[in-house]
Amino acid sequence: MTPPEAKVISISDESAAVLAVEQITAGEVTVIPTDTIYGLTANAESNEAIKRLYDIKGRDLSKPSAIFLGSVAAIARYAEIEHEYADHIIRKFLPGPLTVVLKSRITDLPGVVTPDGKVGIRVSSDEFVNSLVETVGSPLIATSANRSGKPDPCTADELVELFAHQVPLIITREGAIVPLATTVVDLSESRPRLIREGTIAFTDLLKSEEDKD
Repeated sequence: MTPPEAKVISISDESAAVLAVEQITAGEVTVIPTDTIYGLTANAESNEAIKRLYDIKGRDLSKPSAIFLGSVAAIARYAEIEHEYADHIIRKFLPGPLTVVLKSRITDLPGVVTPDGKVGIRVSSDEFVNSLVETVGSPLIATSANRSGKPDPCTADELVELFAHQVPLIITREGAIVPLATTVVDLSESRPRLIREGTIAFTDLLKSEEDKD
């Protein structure tokens, strides 16, 4: 039997946040706009929701995704900030389009925590995303709203084509978005290590650290 078609709603609709919270709280996966590309999101503290998200994306659980937190201050509850340079970069560039990888304080969450005990963390500059984290009351797993290894969708029509029968709710933003993801940098080591360059240039992160000195 074909699953029912997703409800598609604009982020400007007053009910968008309420519907997203309902679905995430119920353990469902939702498509949302972020401060960069569209994302698939779910409750990061639910193994079942995480597995459902990975099944939809077609991604192996051995390749963890980042989590959204509601504030920079919340990072210390979920990860270790061991180096002074890491604290500086976090405070300078977050909230914003940067994913930082740190040693994790949380365990037993395949798809979130790496085999070597690290976690990717995002603090979004998008008010809608932050309101979802705050209202749900737990971190949200965050990964690009695409099929694993395929291009990121840029329009509502592309999202519907991909996920209309995979998720119960798709929240869209007006117009097409620029398909540029977050920069991902590992801050758990003695020096920053680039994993993926995106919206923020890695050279800007390094220059920030040099300027601090």
